[in-house]
This record gives sequence, C-alpha cells and structure tokens, in this order.
Amino acid sequence: MTEEIIISQLDPHEAQQSVLDNAGRFNVLRNGRRWGKSALGVSLAMDTMLDGFPVGAFFPTFDFAEEFWEELKERLDPIISYKSESKHIIRLITGGSIKIWSLEKARAGRGKKYKRVIVDEGAFAKDLKESWTKAIRPTLTDMVGDAWFLSTPNGTLNYFYELDKFSESPKHSNWRSFHMPSYTNPYLSKEELEEIRSQIDELTWLQEFMAEYVNFAGKPFAYSFSETKHVGSLGPPLISLPLDLSFDFNVDPITCTVQQHDEEKSWIKVYKEFRLTNSDIYQLCDAIIAEYGDNYYFRVTGDASGNNRSAMVGDNLNYYKIIIKKLKLEDQLFVPAANPLHRNSRVLTNSLFSRHTDLIIDEEGCPFLIADLKFVECNESGEIDKKKDKYKGHLIDCLRYYFNSWHSDFLRKYNEASD
Repeated sequence: MTEEIIISQLDPHEAQQSVLDNAGRFNVLRNGRRWGKSALGVSLAMDTMLDGFPVGAFFPTFDFAEEFWEELKERLDPIISYKSESKHIIRLITGGSIKIWSLEKARAGRGKKYKRVIVDEGAFAKDLKESWTKAIRPTLTDMVGDAWFLSTPNGTLNYFYELDKFSESPKHSNWRSFHMPSYTNPYLSKEELEEIRSQIDELTWLQEFMAEYVNFAGKPFAYSFSETKHVGSLGPPLISLPLDLSFDFNVDPITCTVQQHDEEKSWIKVYKEFRLTNSDIYQLCDAIIAEYGDNYYFRVTGDASGNNRSAMVGDNLNYYKIIIKKLKLEDQLFVPAANPLHRNSRVLTNSLFSRHTDLIIDEEGCPFLIADLKFVECNESGEIDKKKDKYKGHLIDCLRYYFNSWHSDFLRKYNEASD
C-alpha cells in the first residue's frame, strides 16, 4: 500500500494568479509591502522542484533569505532527501533541488544549471548587472530555464530598475514586467493600509506600498523637515523629566544632541547641540556638565560603535565607559547592539517630521543641526551623504540614534507590514 504524501502549496490570490497567467520567460515583479511576493517566490520554487528540476534562488544577503528558506523546509519536509543548513541546499525525492545564494559573493551561481532562477529583493543587490549577465543568466541555457526578479523598488539607480524597463523594448519580447501595489492583495485590509499611510511620510508610502520608483539621491536626508513647522524657541528642559543625550563619535567634530519627550511621546523637543572640533569625549562631557550640571536625570544613547574595543580611548576605557564615569550614570545607558540602517532611519526620521504633531527644534540651541536637516543630502544608496562635506551630517546621526532608541514604536504598523 502506497503512503500518500500531501504537500501544502500556495493558493494564489487574484493578483498573484494574474502574474502567473501572463508570465514570460523573464519576469520582473515590482510590488508593494504585504502583497505576497515571498509567498509567490516559494511557490515558484516548489513548482519546479516538485517537477524534478533544480532551482537557484538569489538574495542580496543570506539575512534576506531566512523566511524563504524556513518556509521551503516546512512545506517540503515530508519529501526532502537531503538538506544542508550551511550550504543552503535542499534536494527532494522527486529529483528537484534548490540552492540559496547570497549576491554578496562575486558571480554567485557561476557554472551551475537551473530550470528556474528566482532573484528576491533584487533592487537591494549590489552589482546585480554583473551577477545576472556573467553568472546567473548562463545557468538557464542548458534547460532553457526561466527567471523571476521580485522586489519592492529602491529608487532608479540600480539594475532592477533597468530590468523592469526591458519589457518596453521590442528586442526583449520574452520579458514581462508587473507592477503590483499593496492594495492589489485582496486579503489586505484597506483600513489597515490607510492607518499605515497616516503614520509614514508620503515618499515612503509611494515607494513601499504603491511600489513607485522614488529616487532619494540628491534629496535632503530629512526631506520632510520644515523650518517653519519644526523650528521654534524653547525654554529650558523640564527638570521633572529625563534628559536624553545622543552621541556620535566622529573624530572631528564630536557631537551630541539633547532631547526630551513626555511619557506619552505626545511632544518631542530638541533643545541643544554640542559640536566640538579638535576635541575629545572628555571635553564633550565637561561641556554637557557645564550646561546642565546635576539638575537633570540623564539617559544616554548614540553610536553603537562607542562600545567596541576599536573605540578604546585610553586606560581600557571606551566612549561609553567614559560617559558613564563623567556623567555619574548608573543604569541610564540605552545604546543598541548595532546602529540602525540609514534606510530605516530615513523612514523614521521623515515620518516623525511629517506626521508627529509636536516636534520642535530650538533655533538658538541647534543651528548646525537645523542646517544639516535642511541641506545634508542622500547618496545613491539613500544614505546620509558625508562625502560632500565630512564635517556635516553627524548631528543628524545623533538625532536618528535618539529617534531609533525612543520613537521607533511610532512606526509599529509600518514595521509589522514587512513581506
């Protein structure tokens, strides 16, 4: 008696089915968050593996592949004949297989043969053009395989954007492009999407949920900052509330911003900047003490690298050990294990400036910060561009570290809407 094995497969929603019905040999899918891109990628891989063919799946880094890998293992578990966690390989009793590749590796996939290739989050891959033309595309030759490029957009200065335009040319008749905003997923609540939209700035909404191409290069990093709306004259900080210090340990200048918010976070005040040139952490702490003395309860966050051994200043002390000692802190350190990505900081910073109802920066206490917010631009990767002027942008770093430590919950709904 033959034992029946049941494998759980995707039941595509209407928009996913439309993509599958109109696919060509080479397909570029530009989608919004929560559309179901990852689920579609898993389904495409499973179809080919169940038919007994090899699949190559390519991601910007292995971190991007984690959910894809785990779901494949779970769905295919009853028919897996071989699995390697270290090599990211699965082989099935059908003869089908998959190998997960990181595009961090130069010419990943070179020399392999695949029936289907899936490139997930291709807009975030470095050197995708070289990887595709010199390594991945040749893997499809022997079996006349197909390819799927799946990604939320990431501006126009990447090869995913170029690939998306191929279908417009007659010489690329075997290419198809699909544009699927988040709302084309019929299972997503329209009310939920509108709530997310009310939290984030408009450019983030257009890129992440409408799947539009938004080019951040050359735009101010804090493009939602308005001098009219966000700059004012503040009195001294309230002694009844903690005073949040956020540090950046650039060699020159060394910087710190001083902020405060109420318990409900209904208001955010940025009172003062410290920007010392040709100085050090000891003098910066002395300046803070001279300004605020023992009147305030300090909480400290900032550049996570200040905890590293590479940040040793002397006497076996790193920056934060010196800050603790100089400011007489006990349990008031709130430094994350790693710094937030510039991309995530850009979204949080601009969403707060765009949507928070009471965020004010003191015009007398923060002149350099205000100038940075007005003029410091994004580079081609959407990060703070410090190459144009190495002395600028560090106060924005202080501010984004503060936002990350104390106000990341402002984007709770947005952060939950990953795909």
